[in-house]
Amino acid sequence: MRALADIARDLRRGLRRADGRDYAYSVASSYLQLAVNILIQLLLVPLYLAHLGKADFGLLMILLGFINFAALGVGWLSGGMARMLGEFWARDQREDFARAYLLCKLAYVGYAATLTLLALGIIWLARERVLASPTHSGEELFTVLALTGVYFVVQYEFAVDRLALAAAGRQAAANLLFALSQLAYVAAVVPVLMASGGLAGVMLCFLAGVVIARLASWLVRRRYRLQLRPWQGLGGQARPLLRRLVGRTGLGFLLAGGIALALQADTLIVGWLAGTEAVADFVLVWKVAEVGVLMLWRLPEQLQPYIIHMDARAEGDRLRAAYAKGLKLIWPIAIAAGVGYALLGPWLVRLWVGPEFAPDTPLGFALAGGAVVWLVAARWPAAFAYATVRLRGLIAISGVEFAAKLALTVMLFPRLGYLAPLAALNIVHICGVAWAYLRLGRRF
Repeated sequence: MRALADIARDLRRGLRRADGRDYAYSVASSYLQLAVNILIQLLLVPLYLAHLGKADFGLLMILLGFINFAALGVGWLSGGMARMLGEFWARDQREDFARAYLLCKLAYVGYAATLTLLALGIIWLARERVLASPTHSGEELFTVLALTGVYFVVQYEFAVDRLALAAAGRQAAANLLFALSQLAYVAAVVPVLMASGGLAGVMLCFLAGVVIARLASWLVRRRYRLQLRPWQGLGGQARPLLRRLVGRTGLGFLLAGGIALALQADTLIVGWLAGTEAVADFVLVWKVAEVGVLMLWRLPEQLQPYIIHMDARAEGDRLRAAYAKGLKLIWPIAIAAGVGYALLGPWLVRLWVGPEFAPDTPLGFALAGGAVVWLVAARWPAAFAYATVRLRGLIAISGVEFAAKLALTVMLFPRLGYLAPLAALNIVHICGVAWAYLRLGRRF
């Protein structure tokens, strides 16, 4: 939190005073939402296992995993829409902002509804095989799947409201609304589980949580005078807006997002090369460090709406000042986090899983610490490039990073085993990728 306060204070010299304050609030609320999510998982997993059983718990994880994975279908839209909404808000083009909001809502809800109807139709046609279950009737499972589909649609509709709030510089409100949906779900699902409400009751609680947060978002938008008025329609502007989203910019966001996901696929690569036991060892060495990386990544991620606003207003001096101040702070934070994990990682993992399961590999924790440094430091220029749509350089650098890392992982695996991805990441960054990310940021 002290580092967060330092970043927020120094960034105010580049941001407006109000923007700097909002940024600090957005990061703090982001960490609060993350903490709520972690606590919920710790609380609910034992309850799921005790009251649903292992089979239904597994089915629940599959359903939720499907919802998360389905976001790939509209992943190209989120980056482009965030940029478009941010530009319209920064230039005070409220009618265009409302039209873009409506287009995004139609795309998200239409996608979720279409996918849901297709899935339910296929499942119903193959109901004798798909819905066969030793513990549930076909009708019960179809009810669970139907509730999952409704939750899927409502969640996507709510996601557009959070995207609009973030684009307007109200990320703290968006983060807190998401935390509200989680807390409302917990408040509902605990008594439902205790009363043997089953999997259908759990999905109904998920739906209730997101509906409550969606109603709250209407009040929040009134509070911030976010008058979207989507009922006025697109006014013939659908084609120009879509052209921006599906053209070269949309393809750029798709490639940048896809490479970013591929760079985080180390677990799949280790599993492909060596199997599940090697994956378990890799996760034990890297998981705690990965959580730390994700937490530090939220610093540039929560700044992106303000970057878009400065870029849209052609405020080059403010943009350069914000980038420079943040870069001077992010490197010491990255080094401190990496060295700290290299030294304390073995103790943290023993505390987490017990000494009988913790890997005894000083080299592995040292490599993980180095990976923390490179990943955290590279995220700052990458976030600025992504938000300002300077995607060509970002795609080139991250594409080379992924290809070189994958090739080195395969080459090093016979000698280093599950530590090969971490070694490859360190080598790739030391041999030029870290410098390339710094050079990418010189444009600011």
